[in-house]
Amino acid sequence: MDWGIEDVAAAAVLILTVVLGIAVVRYRVKTQPTRWLLIAVIVLATAAVWAHLAVGIF
Repeated sequence: MDWGIEDVAAAAVLILTVVLGIAVVRYRVKTQPTRWLLIAVIVLATAAVWAHLAVGIF
């Protein structure tokens, strides 16, 4: 792997965004099914962005 500083920064921003997004959902959303749905959307969107940044899937 040949990661540069910009790659590390992008990964850090992506991970921080996911953690903060999940934290907001956990504290703001009261109903359990909606909470799990939103967390799943965040995780799947993150996986899609990560895949695109890693290998250009899309």
